[in-house]
Amino acid sequence: MKPNMLFTIAFCLLAGVSIQAQQIGNWSSFYENGFIWNPALTANWSYMETTVTHRQDWTGFEGAPVNSSIGIQYPFLKRITRVSIGGYIEQDRVGPYSRNTGAFTYSYRFVPKFQNNYLDQLRLAASAQFHQFRYDPSNLVWFEDQAGNDFDQISSLTAANIMVGAYYVSIDDFNDFKSHYYLGLSFNQLVPTRNTNFADNTQVLLRDIYAKPHVSLNAGYRWLPSRRSRHFYEPNVLISYAFNKAVNAMFNVRYEQQNAYWASIGAVTNGELFLQGGVILTEDSFMGFIVREGLMKIGAKMDYHVGRFGRYSGIGYEFYLAYMFDMDKQFE
Repeated sequence: MKPNMLFTIAFCLLAGVSIQAQQIGNWSSFYENGFIWNPALTANWSYMETTVTHRQDWTGFEGAPVNSSIGIQYPFLKRITRVSIGGYIEQDRVGPYSRNTGAFTYSYRFVPKFQNNYLDQLRLAASAQFHQFRYDPSNLVWFEDQAGNDFDQISSLTAANIMVGAYYVSIDDFNDFKSHYYLGLSFNQLVPTRNTNFADNTQVLLRDIYAKPHVSLNAGYRWLPSRRSRHFYEPNVLISYAFNKAVNAMFNVRYEQQNAYWASIGAVTNGELFLQGGVILTEDSFMGFIVREGLMKIGAKMDYHVGRFGRYSGIGYEFYLAYMFDMDKQFE
């Protein structure tokens, strides 16, 4: 029953009559990697950062969605950051269908001084993306009465697109452990494209692929109980809207102890509940010989879909690994 259900669910989203605007992965709850969805989040603070993530959804299904990424972010720091750049490669797989992406991001920062705040920042950014879509029917999971159909040709196509974003934060690069609020807005897949037919023998399953614009809005508030606090609480929300009228929202509350650990809990409007946590290793930790003057973050997330679907989907998980170096140290 499970393989049949996977076929139904996956190809309602990814096949059948058409695919419309489902080519971007869900925003990870590890928002340190948020520049993949909003380029204005590139090098959010004064850190150079290298990240690796791996996410597996719906472990109860064969051929369920898998997402992996490697990224780097670099701030050009001279007293304050004006320019930051980043790049990443990413792979999404769902059954026989996969998307490989390479992208470059560029962000420029202003000091708008809203309400006479001389520490705030407004960041405007853009990203160039290059995609390869691949269809491998050997990974199909068939209904019993459809097994043996002759769809065996591996096909691929390439496409390019652009993304723009803006991000406002009420504090500067060097004060991540001060209370502040933030608001970000991004537009993904700005160039609507229609990529028709991987190959003649796929037109029954994958007739059309449409890349349509998406809009993402993220906002939150980081609260420290006092000026000397070395921990914070941070509620935040992400809302994604696709122009085929699909809406998804994620709510999350995070607690972090500086240079020690973090934990968070959240919910998504698609029925997902998740827990996330991790450790922050410094040069004083048992990994100090590797970390040296930087920071290493190691995190994990587990999620579960409530309702009847959760009985079949199983638990999802995600792993996160990052190395960070504070560029401000070069001026000390």
